Formats: sequence, C-alpha cells, structure tokens
Amino acid sequence: MPNPILLVNDAGHGETPVPSDALLKPGDVLNIHNSEDDTQRPAKCVAVAPAGVPLEYAIADQTGVARPLMITRPKHREPLYVLEWEGRQFLVTHAKIRKGLDRAEKAGLNAVPEARR
Repeated sequence: MPNPILLVNDAGHGETPVPSDALLKPGDVLNIHNSEDDTQRPAKCVAVAPAGVPLEYAIADQTGVARPLMITRPKHREPLYVLEWEGRQFLVTHAKIRKGLDRAEKAGLNAVPEARR
C-alpha cells in the first residue's frame, strides 16, 4: 500500500507576545518625516518581534494569520518593529525608534503614542 501524500499549507497559529520594553505596540501610529519633500506622513506599527523570534512568526501571530512555512533565521538581539508606511513595510530597530522618539520629544512634538500613555 503506497504512502499518502501529506500537504502542509502553513505552520499553524501561534502567539508571539509584544516585549515588555517595547516602545510601540501593534496598531500604534506615528508620523514619519520624509526628508525628500519635507512632509510628514503616518506610519503604522504592524508588529513587534522580540529578540530571537523569527520576524515572520511575529508578523503572522500579531496580525492573526497562519504562520508561514519558510522563515528567516532570527539574528536580531533587540526588538524589531515592522512599520507600514505608504504601502511598504520597513524594519526598524529598537534603538532607532528610541532615538526618533527622543528627538521628537526634545522638539516639543507629541512623541508618545496614545496607546502607551
């Protein structure tokens, strides 16, 4: 009797918690300054990947979709933020987010997202 073919579509669902020291949470919106045309446009935090967790798992778990079968090996040693800006997704390190929020606070801008107050 031949073995049946097993097809796997995804890696199932999981839970990737947002790190306790995260500066942003999924759903937070902040303005990004575009130096090319000197405008500010909103960017949304899609997911926060804790150190050592595959980025693809964090995005899938925090957006409510199934985990992908293929992932990249996690090499980051600090939380990574996935920001969506003008239809594109960008990875931003924890240090860079902290630096941007500190600069905005010094400039007198509202640097703390509503959800984190």
